[in-house]
Amino acid sequence: MRLRSVLLTVIFSFSILIHAQDPRRFQKEVDTIEQKNHKKINSHDLIVFTGSSSIRRWQNIQDYFPGKNIINTGFGGSQMSDLLYYSDSVIIKYKPVQVFIYEGDNDIAAGKKADDVIWAAMELFGKIIKKIPDIQIVIISVKPSVLRWNLKDEYLKLNIQYKLLSLSNNKIKFVDVWTPLLNKEGSPKKEIFISDSLHINKLGYDIWAREIKKFIK
Repeated sequence: MRLRSVLLTVIFSFSILIHAQDPRRFQKEVDTIEQKNHKKINSHDLIVFTGSSSIRRWQNIQDYFPGKNIINTGFGGSQMSDLLYYSDSVIIKYKPVQVFIYEGDNDIAAGKKADDVIWAAMELFGKIIKKIPDIQIVIISVKPSVLRWNLKDEYLKLNIQYKLLSLSNNKIKFVDVWTPLLNKEGSPKKEIFISDSLHINKLGYDIWAREIKKFIK
């Protein structure tokens, strides 16, 4: 069993190295995030939203959830492996009661498979739970987009695996933002995207907030 575990770790690490860029490319951005939020360390009932640009661009999260103590530590262009690398800086140091995570969108677009993302997610979630035993982790499903609709099958596979991961551990929840962003024909609602056809606008975030509200403490 020990040999099998070592081999799986080696395979996972090799797979990540093949696809991942150097996470240190985000160092300046993460430094800025830490400077902005340093007063929130040890803050009461803190909720962290983190992940890639769909989180980073959601700068008014607090307005959607009045009365909640929320910080945004998202950094644009990140992948799950990047979030794992910076997890101490953007999640663990704040000791939040909840963390909402959006990753996987850029991973699949960069050529990774759903399994690669899940391996990194499992390592990340295990680390977070070990450091903050009472935390609740909420995985935000990958969203559909017009720009990356050709990758929908791999995104759907990832979302299914996210859901299964949440069912395996009571500290992990899964919120589906894929389904409510589709129109009656089963395609992405074009009106909820900005001009790049990738990132959502206020209409899109309104839908996100409606779904996330079901899970926020």
